[in-house]
Amino acid sequence: PGAFYVNVHTTDFVGGAIRGQLSAGPPPAGEAHLLPTPLRAYDSRDNGGAKIGPVDTRTISLATGKNELGASVIAVPPGATAAIVTLTVTETVGVGGFLKMYSAALAAAPATSSINWAGANQNLAVSTQVAVDGALQVKVTGGANPTHFVIDVIGYLY
Repeated sequence: PGAFYVNVHTTDFVGGAIRGQLSAGPPPAGEAHLLPTPLRAYDSRDNGGAKIGPVDTRTISLATGKNELGASVIAVPPGATAAIVTLTVTETVGVGGFLKMYSAALAAAPATSSINWAGANQNLAVSTQVAVDGALQVKVTGGANPTHFVIDVIGYLY
């Protein structure tokens, strides 16, 4: 960015009122950053969405999320390597099931689950960290029985 600058012009100062040279910013102050309020990055119930079923996989961006006013804002900024999220299952089906949440950079789902449920119509949540790919995306793969799920971003890591 050092080869670029910003020059603000006004009617009083047509040659330029303010000029600023661009430069790389300072590195982040620490690795983990918590958001002031959680941001809703994904809700499978939105717009009449379908439950995720066994072996279904969805790719979800965590780059933006909706705040309490419904506005879309940055949730996980460029350069982050992981997100701190709350993964919630709701309206579960069957006698049990699980979801796996993992970096979208992985070609196959890991062997471990991120959240499990043991009965129908349960509402359960877990807060965890998940690696993101370069586009700030994760994958969620369903197992055993269908469920709706929600991802709220509560922070990120560099």
